[in-house]
Amino acid sequence: MVEKYRVGHKLLRVRAVIIFLSFVITLATSVVYCGTQSFVSIFDRGEAFFAAGKYSRALPFLSAAFRMNPHHGMAGWYLAWACEKMGMPEDSFRVLEQLRAHNYTDLSVIELLADSYYSLSRFERAEELYRQIVAVNPNGDLVRKLVQVLAWQKKYTEGMEFADRQALKNPADLSIVEASADAHCWAKDYDSAIKQYNRLLTLGHNRQKVLLKLAEALRFSGRKKEALAAYEQYLGGTKKHVSKFRRR
Repeated sequence: MVEKYRVGHKLLRVRAVIIFLSFVITLATSVVYCGTQSFVSIFDRGEAFFAAGKYSRALPFLSAAFRMNPHHGMAGWYLAWACEKMGMPEDSFRVLEQLRAHNYTDLSVIELLADSYYSLSRFERAEELYRQIVAVNPNGDLVRKLVQVLAWQKKYTEGMEFADRQALKNPADLSIVEASADAHCWAKDYDSAIKQYNRLLTLGHNRQKVLLKLAEALRFSGRKKEALAAYEQYLGGTKKHVSKFRRR
């Protein structure tokens, strides 16, 4: 029995060594390849490995591509995400900061960075960057993202007031009106949220999504019958989906 254990233990060690050597060989091969190829070919290889979920294979290519062209937003974004996928969040943040330093005035890159910080739950950094962009380009999608990161930080009143100001400035942008309604809902100002959601429905904006939000706001405000009616509209009148809610 002891002998079998020793043999099995040796086999496990041999397998571990083989796996490690395979990784080292792959890394070395990738480094040699990167030293002889153009930025485009290197980035394309890294992007392909990333898309296939082979993050350890993607990492050396993306790292080389980013070193060659630190102004390339997508190279930095893929590298940061590859680091995150490999369980290296600090390396991911370091890449993002480098990308920001090289592309500080490019709004598309700043938004890319903000999205990355948002997805990595670095809400304060995301807020800072979204505010920079919204000051120049206050479109509905950016307003929504900023309101969301404020909500994640429990800055509900701040988010509500910001969204209301943007809705007053851009009344024709219904995405901003929807973001304002969301902010009111998160701030537990359900009456205002319900009013805005109903207006959006009247205007035919994002019907299914807004219907669900309306139903939730009605439920949280204690208006059970109206909430049930909204849920049934959302679900196309299929009663079995709301039977659990009806019994509450």
